[in-house]
Amino acid sequence: MTDARPIYWSPHGGVARDWAPQRLFDVVAGAGYAGTEIWMDRRWLDWSDPADVARITADARQRHLETPVVCWRRVPGLEPTDPAHAIDATRYLEACIRVGAACGADTVLCYPGVPDGVPYRDAWSTCRDVLAALGPACRDAGIGIAIEFESPGPVLLGTPLETLRFIAETGDHVSACADTYHLHNRGIDQGEGVRQLEGHLRLAHLSDSERRTPGEGTVDFPSFFAGLRDVRFDGRLFVQCGPASVAEIGTALDRARAWAAVLGASAAGSGEGDAAD
Repeated sequence: MTDARPIYWSPHGGVARDWAPQRLFDVVAGAGYAGTEIWMDRRWLDWSDPADVARITADARQRHLETPVVCWRRVPGLEPTDPAHAIDATRYLEACIRVGAACGADTVLCYPGVPDGVPYRDAWSTCRDVLAALGPACRDAGIGIAIEFESPGPVLLGTPLETLRFIAETGDHVSACADTYHLHNRGIDQGEGVRQLEGHLRLAHLSDSERRTPGEGTVDFPSFFAGLRDVRFDGRLFVQCGPASVAEIGTALDRARAWAAVLGASAAGSGEGDAAD
């Protein structure tokens, strides 16, 4: 265990959004990140092919990168909020769990929206039932689901309190992801938003206003990290922004490390990438 909290990269946007995974891994590793997400994206891997899952895992390990989170993607026809596609959505999330188990992840990240034509109550109940049914698979694999509240748009969850109500209906295999960008957009105090999620917070995303590199906008990061410190956050910290240049990827890491110093080290950074090489 090191004295610093490990920081991970989430390939959300900016110059890195459409890079091939291997190029992304090279840049992220070169910048000094502890690891990155694995995206459930056909451009990244064929999740039905164990050999392809092993291939992308090996690509990350060769660069000494951990892959602690599998990022569910909004694939048309596979939304867990659409009653017409609940069975297919369940199978897709089961595939996310299998990929997670194969690549050494402990979390599947999910951020469901409300499809056109689906009443909000139906979207809520469908997603609740789909995620609740995944409890045994999650426990067998040692993987939890982190659900992210968002802004703006027709989202299922928009605030920490809505997220807590949803978690209460699904089971303890479901927890929360707090994103500074969404808290900022909702006008929720960064520290208070984190404190509301005490005991249920698995992931944290660091992004400035307008998805800029942390430190380039108006997000109150000291408040956010004070909240994380107060709830004794021991989950994963991901930078999720839209850098305008490769240099900003490294800048974001430096700033995240400085803010995270108030948290100290974390058991979340297990060094899996080094061990597996």
